Amino acid sequence: MDCNKIARVLHEFKPQWTARRGVEELYESYRQVGLTLDDFEGARYKRIAHVKKLVDDGWLDSDLRWCRPVAG
Repeated sequence: MDCNKIARVLHEFKPQWTARRGVEELYESYRQVGLTLDDFEGARYKRIAHVKKLVDDGWLDSDLRWCRPVAG
C-alpha cells in the first residue's frame, strides 16, 4: 500500500497512527483481557475450526444442520 497520495493531496494531514502503534494497542488489549495464543488460534475465533468442532461434538450434522449432540 502506498500512501504517498495523501501527502501530495492533503498537505496538512499528519497521521496519528503507525502500523507498529496499532499492533502495540492490539497486543495491550489482548494482554489486559488475558487472551492467550491458544485462545486466539483456537476454534473460538476461527469460523471453520469452530464449525468443525461443532460437527465433531455432534451439534451439527454432515449437512451443517443443527442436531442434538451425540451421547458419548
